Amino acid sequence: MPNLTDHKPRTLIMVISFLLSLVLSVCPLSTSLTWWRPDWCFLMIMYWMLWQPETLSVFWVMLIGLALDTVTGSLLGIHGLSFLIIYFCFSPLLRQVKVSPIAQQMLTVLVFSLLQRTLLYMTLGMVSAAPHTAAFWLPSLSTTVCWPLIVWLLRSSAKYSDRFHMT
Repeated sequence: MPNLTDHKPRTLIMVISFLLSLVLSVCPLSTSLTWWRPDWCFLMIMYWMLWQPETLSVFWVMLIGLALDTVTGSLLGIHGLSFLIIYFCFSPLLRQVKVSPIAQQMLTVLVFSLLQRTLLYMTLGMVSAAPHTAAFWLPSLSTTVCWPLIVWLLRSSAKYSDRFHMT
């Protein structure tokens, strides 16, 4: 029988990772790289859904979406709504994706990132603010490419926190 104390929520690391993702979402990039900016908050939500699903609740997902809307100056609630839909669509797949190889996880991240971008595009289209460029879809590719890096960094930080009992 597994020891339940081994699976303590890493709430501090989770909060720090979400704050860092918000900072990365607004840090300045050159004009040529702006469309390639990964969706850092989406990556964090996907990661924490996989590795700490009992900690990441609907409340956290909506709060992260609203915070992202606030710091980016986008339509309030647009990211929160898209993150919530992703949360509910991705939840039934957690066990299968968690044990999948990283390449298959990347494919899953790509599919859900494209779904999230589609939800954003549809919502922006309802208020006549949809972008008229194919570059709108580029963050899905860069988000997918960043997935292995995020997994490695956050797993390393979890091992570090377990070693020094920072949870």
